Amino acid sequence: MQFDDHSTKRKMKREDEYKGLMSMQEKKLILKTEEVEAAKTMAHAIEQLVELQKIQLSVQCEQVKISSRLYEIQMKTTNPDYNMKEDQTLNQTVLNLIVPIDT
Repeated sequence: MQFDDHSTKRKMKREDEYKGLMSMQEKKLILKTEEVEAAKTMAHAIEQLVELQKIQLSVQCEQVKISSRLYEIQMKTTNPDYNMKEDQTLNQTVLNLIVPIDT
């Protein structure tokens, strides 16, 4: 009878240990799942940031084009023979506008 009692206690103890291990494994799995979800969210946020930066760069490029065109119009108003392609001042101005975008 004592043997049965001891055997039952050991069996119950093993079952409790097994349940504890399963509970730990479930917790680890939940944590890993949460880590994956957090990584997905972070990747999505980075993707959106990149898209915003592309838009910002596109807007800045348009601003450079507009500024260049306005400069050309101003120069042609004062000098009908003005040639924008040969204008070193404009080329330097455009370079100055572009350089901050890269840094």
